Amino acid sequence: QEKEVARFEIGGLVLGTSPVKNMLAGSTIKNSGFGIYNHPDFGNCYLTYQHVHDYPFIITVSIGENEFLSDFNQYKNRLFWILVILTSLGLSGIVLLFKVISRNQKTMDALTIANQKNQELIQKLEKEHKASTQAASYDPLTNLYNRTLFISLAEKNLLQAKRNTFCYA
Repeated sequence: QEKEVARFEIGGLVLGTSPVKNMLAGSTIKNSGFGIYNHPDFGNCYLTYQHVHDYPFIITVSIGENEFLSDFNQYKNRLFWILVILTSLGLSGIVLLFKVISRNQKTMDALTIANQKNQELIQKLEKEHKASTQAASYDPLTNLYNRTLFISLAEKNLLQAKRNTFCYA
């Protein structure tokens, strides 16, 4: 017993006894179209048809849903893995960035503490310098200039008086 594979009917090509016959029979008014039908042997199939200009028939092409979507599914899977890789790289970068920020914050805290200690040492040195200058320039009993400072100040003032022609006693 022969199985009908395709036939021309009402100006169109009909595949076997599948629902395509009914689908095309109502679509002969349009020049072209697209549809999905359930084939008894292949499941869901995608059908494209096109009326041939100046001829009384239609060219149809059908393909199974799995075959039709296989390239798309491969592309989708490839994009999914690319997205997973990029996401993991992005998250790794963010974690690394937070580690660097944390390390820099610790370094800044250590530098702030060291700067405070340095400021305290500078103030202590300035007080000691002032105290040593005071001790080296003044007599501790009378709190008057000692001889070294007195001679230095006297020479400085005498030179200034010579330049400005002032008289000093």
